[in-house]
Amino acid sequence: MPQSNQTREIIQYRDFKDVGMSYKSSPCTFPPHWHLSAEFVLVSKDNCSYEVNNLRYLLNEGDILLVWPAEVHAVINTPPNASLILQFSSEILTGLKDIDLISNRLRNIHVIRRSDNTLHRKLYEEIRSCYDIYHSGDMFIETQIKSKILDMLRTIAIHVMTNDDSDASHSSGSSDTYYKIQKACSYIMENCTSDLTQQEVADYVNFSTYYFSRIFKEYTAESFNAFLTRHRLEHAVKLLASDSISITDVAFLSGFQSISSFNKAFSKSMNCSPKEYRKLRH
Repeated sequence: MPQSNQTREIIQYRDFKDVGMSYKSSPCTFPPHWHLSAEFVLVSKDNCSYEVNNLRYLLNEGDILLVWPAEVHAVINTPPNASLILQFSSEILTGLKDIDLISNRLRNIHVIRRSDNTLHRKLYEEIRSCYDIYHSGDMFIETQIKSKILDMLRTIAIHVMTNDDSDASHSSGSSDTYYKIQKACSYIMENCTSDLTQQEVADYVNFSTYYFSRIFKEYTAESFNAFLTRHRLEHAVKLLASDSISITDVAFLSGFQSISSFNKAFSKSMNCSPKEYRKLRH
């Protein structure tokens, strides 16, 4: 679990490769930092203050905070033993192509209040269950917890799409168009570091460029360029975790054509420069 040194948090999963939990050892304050893991926090006391992407959130008993991979976040102030924290590898998320298709929508959700009824109750029960399983001594603990995490991600995704007014939220998940958009997303993710064009991806799924541009945004809630840039930035963040790779090399290895375009895109997305961002982890 977290090992802190001012602005650093390096996730070390104590017992399992991709999941970890803490409660009694959770810090009352922790400076701005980031990591490649996702972090779901179930708050057990009132007046808990957190920050995610420079936005301050005040949570009370029973509320849930969602921190997605690579987001800069901080514990501003909480009472002792107020945060039950579930952390899991970003690979669990990136391995789910249908979830990644709407990840831009998921990342807009950071707080789930007790008043959110069905959504809150489901996540509350699953996080508590993960904690009980983690300390149970049962067989296949990691498998059980990962199954719970997948259930939570599915629950959040259904909530997002059910409450989305876009045409995509009403489209059939088994339709040929949906399948082709999933196929396009996978192709973009696998080739984001190359000089990829919208025309190339449209041809790959047998759509005209015009139709692909429209339907892609309808399903993903972001343009082709925004989706491509986001995945290039996700690739860059993983490279920034290593001090042995220069920021210039990070830019070009992630598919950006110039250091200036990389810096501009990174600063717009992360609200800080790549150099500043790297320091928040190291």
